[in-house]
Amino acid sequence: MSDMERKGFIGGSDVSDIFSIPPYGCARRLWYVKTGIEPDYPKDNFHLRRGKILEPVAAMLYAQETGHKIRKRNLRLIDDEYPFMAALLDREVVKDERGPGVLEVKCPGMRTYLDVKRKGIQDAYILQIQHYLRVRKAEWGAFCAFSAELAEVFHFEVMRDEELIQKVVEGELAFWELVQRHTAPDKLDKKDKRCLQCTHGTTCQGITNEEYLAFAQTDSSIELVLDEELERYTNEYWEVKAVKDEADEMMDSVKEKIKMRMEVLAPKVQVGSSKVYYTDVVSNRWDTKKLAVVHPELVAEFKKPSQSKRLALYRVR
Repeated sequence: MSDMERKGFIGGSDVSDIFSIPPYGCARRLWYVKTGIEPDYPKDNFHLRRGKILEPVAAMLYAQETGHKIRKRNLRLIDDEYPFMAALLDREVVKDERGPGVLEVKCPGMRTYLDVKRKGIQDAYILQIQHYLRVRKAEWGAFCAFSAELAEVFHFEVMRDEELIQKVVEGELAFWELVQRHTAPDKLDKKDKRCLQCTHGTTCQGITNEEYLAFAQTDSSIELVLDEELERYTNEYWEVKAVKDEADEMMDSVKEKIKMRMEVLAPKVQVGSSKVYYTDVVSNRWDTKKLAVVHPELVAEFKKPSQSKRLALYRVR
């Protein structure tokens, strides 16, 4: 459903914006959408397309792993007390002794998936499900995340929390009043990275096209381009790099633990299905700096240039 179609009500996916929950939520951006203010540039619907393609697979895997029976709904429900609160439910878990359960399926990139799996469900997702439970009058829901890159699902259940639901309702009431009065919520700090990624950045913060493309750009020879395909690839690069960096930190940490344990055992051990070696290694290396001082003629004679293309990406802030 497009932003224009969603402008007349508040859905579950809007809750993170209402509370401006990092890393993406922004109440002011949502206010622009709900009041019909056009974006400064078209929104990239890559993640929406990805979700539509992958969600049926994720739901199928969830049903296989849990044994739950799932019903596809494609239904918009309206809250009895507050008609502006709506729930666009794609799927429900049925034939459960607790009654119907709301199934929320997410298909994030690998970094977000691993982050959720390691740290637990994000606050934004918890509030989104509580919104659905309120409107649906359900007692429980389930969150399912699917990683296409890893071909696996991660899921857990969420119970109805009246205290959280009350906070959600209060926040949505306050926001909807701003929409009705055409009074914009406060802006984020202009330096907030959400602003540089926002489709209303110019309208809200006066961010120029040059700031979008090259914030603090110093290389005068670089060509600035608008290429959605390349931008999508570079965004994917930073996402994968963040996963790699986090994995490297985890690897370094577990290696240190292994080394500490090996100090009290033996240099070579077998444990379970692993053989572990923690031994002294002697290696001989050329001292190129000393060689250049003692025999500069040899360095000059045998050193030769080589040419290749190097790919380098830098964050622009």
